[in-house]
Amino acid sequence: MGLKCHVIGVPYGKVTENSVLDAFMYKQYKFIKMMSQIDDIEFIFYGHEDSVIPCEVVPCIDDEVLRNTYGDFNHDSYYWFGTHVNDYAHETLNLNASKYIKDRFESDDLILNFWQFASESLWKEHGLPYDNFVDIGHGSECLPVSKYVSYESYWLYAFVHGVKTETVLNNTCVEDPHYEAIIPLMLDMDQYDYKEEKKDYYFYIGRVVPLKGIDIVMRLAYEFPDREFIIAGYIQGDEKKFLYFENSEGKQVHWDEFVEFDNVNFVGPVGVEKKKEYYMNAKALLVPTLYGEPFGGVVSEAHACGTPVISTDWGAFAENNPHGFTGIRCRTFDCWRNALDEIEVIEPKNCLEFVTKNYSLEVVAVMHENFLRRCYEYVSGKDEYSKGISYKLDLREKGCQYV
Repeated sequence: MGLKCHVIGVPYGKVTENSVLDAFMYKQYKFIKMMSQIDDIEFIFYGHEDSVIPCEVVPCIDDEVLRNTYGDFNHDSYYWFGTHVNDYAHETLNLNASKYIKDRFESDDLILNFWQFASESLWKEHGLPYDNFVDIGHGSECLPVSKYVSYESYWLYAFVHGVKTETVLNNTCVEDPHYEAIIPLMLDMDQYDYKEEKKDYYFYIGRVVPLKGIDIVMRLAYEFPDREFIIAGYIQGDEKKFLYFENSEGKQVHWDEFVEFDNVNFVGPVGVEKKKEYYMNAKALLVPTLYGEPFGGVVSEAHACGTPVISTDWGAFAENNPHGFTGIRCRTFDCWRNALDEIEVIEPKNCLEFVTKNYSLEVVAVMHENFLRRCYEYVSGKDEYSKGISYKLDLREKGCQYV
């Protein structure tokens, strides 16, 4: 008899291979696809009835629930930032998931939480055992809530443990480091194609918001009118009014004026194939995030296509974008100016090599498998599944930088 894992879905959409526009949903899809290859670990997913993933799906919400919560709902255009932990969809998902899990639950099962603090009611109000909860791929600066936690980067792990407040010190998940792991965001290499020959444009993809550093891209396009910039993504809420930069004359140049530049092409949200095409042909991906990015999955996606990355020099980029090998990291705007040319010395093969060794499904699956088996040992008091774990591949010999 193997290990059984109950996976809590997200309360605002269906999880499928096309969930690329939302980081949380796509993470769940990739995780289950990756881990479902392990014979003695069973996964059961509790979420939207139309989710299509390689495990059993237990319906807990449907489109009617989403419309009642979020109004005129569209699976292709709705994202996590419009939700609230106490809204009707959250309450419905957690109520139904707890009921169905109790029908199937055994004392040494694990309950996998991807949606962070929004799942607290599962043990606080609905009676599921807290000691069996595992945060998978904790990827925000919010405090983790489960007893066992895997973080997406060493930077995020250090951040959480470095916040010396009473809240953190009393939080269960930071009392024992044996309950934790650093496991990077996985990349499905099958979704991307490698290409060495590049076209003459720079690419940005992601939320079009000030915190993502979009003003840096805007200013670069203004100062380098002979270079093309393609921007893909969605403008979050009413953030458009905050999208501007100051030109050399001290004038504010706002978004509507910016997208009219001859060298700027704003293409809006893009799907899997179009995104891959933009990655493959770009001279570089621009990732100017101003906050500490917990991981930044677009970096690995670009690297899989052989495309180097120009990023800021903080957060997880110190781990996933080695300076001078797979890209250039910047701290000042002068660095960004220079990087547009410096990036041409980066070899596309370096990018592919690095991402394959560290972030491919085959590699990250080993890390998750060993962490889940370790959690099982703590929950069950047994060692039949974790004792003498046989690594399916030697990560160190293959050049992986993670434990």
